[in-house]
Amino acid sequence: MNDIASRFADTATFVFVYISEAHAGDEWPINQLDEEIPRHRTLDDRKRAASGFLRAFSLHDAFLVLLDTMEDAFNNAFASWPFRFWVILDGRVALKPHPVDASYDVNELGRWLVNHGNECKVRGPGA
Repeated sequence: MNDIASRFADTATFVFVYISEAHAGDEWPINQLDEEIPRHRTLDDRKRAASGFLRAFSLHDAFLVLLDTMEDAFNNAFASWPFRFWVILDGRVALKPHPVDASYDVNELGRWLVNHGNECKVRGPGA
């Protein structure tokens, strides 16, 4: 995703939304992590978890990082769990890749931007 964001930062706005913890240590642990993250009970909990993620996995500067609400409004609207990406163009979903064998081909986004990038305008959040 960082490579795609680097190549298309002038074409599209990239937004990373941190949602609820997929394998919270106190809810659905996978027992394979060095540090178990508990379920987010407050927005500060979610912010701390997101900060930890960003320390471990640096995102390209093109990404605007947002937190989902504690009511999981974004995840409920877009079914993001555990990982998903879309293109939202003019308020409509223009690309919603489907997983194959529980993973995504993120290059599908790059191909879409090559073919449709001229339709996009870089706009800030809420534009």
